Amino acid sequence: MLQTHKVINMANKLSKDMTWKEIAHKIMKDCDCHKPKFKEFLYSREYMQDMQFDAVQWRRLFKVWQDLNELDTDHPIVNTGVEGGGKTLFSVKQACIIDPDWSLKKLCYNAKQFLDIIKDAKRGDAIVPDEGNLFLFSREAMSNTSRFMVKLFSIMRQKNISVIINIPNFFTIESYIRDHRIKTLNWIYKRGNYKSFVGKGIRIVSSVGKRYKQIAGVKVPLQNQWSGWISGYWPPHIKEEEYRKYKASHFQDFLEDMQAQLVKDDPQDPEFITIQQARKILPMCRETLVKHLKDKTISGRFIGGKWWVHRPSLLEKP
Repeated sequence: MLQTHKVINMANKLSKDMTWKEIAHKIMKDCDCHKPKFKEFLYSREYMQDMQFDAVQWRRLFKVWQDLNELDTDHPIVNTGVEGGGKTLFSVKQACIIDPDWSLKKLCYNAKQFLDIIKDAKRGDAIVPDEGNLFLFSREAMSNTSRFMVKLFSIMRQKNISVIINIPNFFTIESYIRDHRIKTLNWIYKRGNYKSFVGKGIRIVSSVGKRYKQIAGVKVPLQNQWSGWISGYWPPHIKEEEYRKYKASHFQDFLEDMQAQLVKDDPQDPEFITIQQARKILPMCRETLVKHLKDKTISGRFIGGKWWVHRPSLLEKP
């Protein structure tokens, strides 16, 4: 079997030597789907210019598009996996294919921005709450505002939109959302490599994996999963430099949201907290948080055989 980077390089080379219609026919052949509507869908995505990822992912995104535009429902997606693995890039590619009018204005970093976008969203829109919005979907957020979140997901369904959630660990999402609302789960286990889970595969991952809070090792029927690849290129009409600037311009809003959450969670505002408490404020895997403590990106102390996190430093950009 060819290594993933060789597959990606081959696909990119082929894309450069092929017209978009030829690429579309390759996608249809590779995923064994020749439906006229799928063909029409692919032809209309010429602005993507190359394959971006494997053909089965294209077919799944066609299913998402159908859910929004033909079946009068929504299609929440979760992209999870290692930090720095390319979740945001994957989400942006997906959003551009689902929603031809997608732009960075539909990428959000705080609760108010997310709700404002939801309010103005039209049928078929794709919205990407980047990792700054994790507290919206976490167990802690749901425990405080469960009725609100249930209503919010009901609104998403009524508006026929797709929300693509980026999150380092799938199991920090509240179980109601994991088990009943997510329709596609993509696990990026290494940059450029992912596994997708659909249908009962998501419920199996949620149920079996929750003990150790990891997806690796969970056995899922082949009909409910597939493995794929992701290229490292941004969609031609979305520039990486513009994304970086956009993210930086909204990061202050994200910090202010975190500060408000700190005050809400603990009015006494202790100076040092445990790693477990810190992860409720800034959701990231334990290993990454310890790494930031060791390299002093986040301030802390190692006392009594364990790390204590300097609470105010969580407001600083890592």
